Amino acid sequence: LPPGAETVPTGMYWKSDGTKVWTVGSTLDSVIEFNVVGSPFTVTNLQYVTNLSLTTPTVIESSPQDIFFKSDGTVLYIVGSNLDDVIQIPLSEAWNLATANASAYTTFDGSGVDGTPIDVFFKPKLNFLWPLMLELCLTLVWSYLMLIMAVMWLLHFVFTIPAHAYRDWE
Repeated sequence: LPPGAETVPTGMYWKSDGTKVWTVGSTLDSVIEFNVVGSPFTVTNLQYVTNLSLTTPTVIESSPQDIFFKSDGTVLYIVGSNLDDVIQIPLSEAWNLATANASAYTTFDGSGVDGTPIDVFFKPKLNFLWPLMLELCLTLVWSYLMLIMAVMWLLHFVFTIPAHAYRDWE
């Protein structure tokens, strides 16, 4: 284990480019940030950066299970089995746990949803699919229009052949 690592990890989150990883667990009750040294998404050489205690000075969650970041890295979400809440902590600098404002956390009561939450995940926005889907639809429409025009041209050609083009073989 790298220095500062959680001995009983329960959750992990990777930055999408693989240069950072955060862990949470039941021993330290902290979110721990590591830089990835070397190749992205490689766990063999992690460098400890900082940690965010979830129990001091105020108990936010004493049994954290998992973490998740907003897609732009400005909000950290934590779920735990002690309070059964989804905890939202703002970061003043994206992807930098040292800038987390733990005193400004907010919660969503998840006790009515799940008695013992162990994971948190938010569905990503699918805005990137709209241009792709639009392009695909336009391409299909264009292809069908070209096919219809080709069939119409062929039918026009077949039915408008002049009578003198046929030879009477009798």
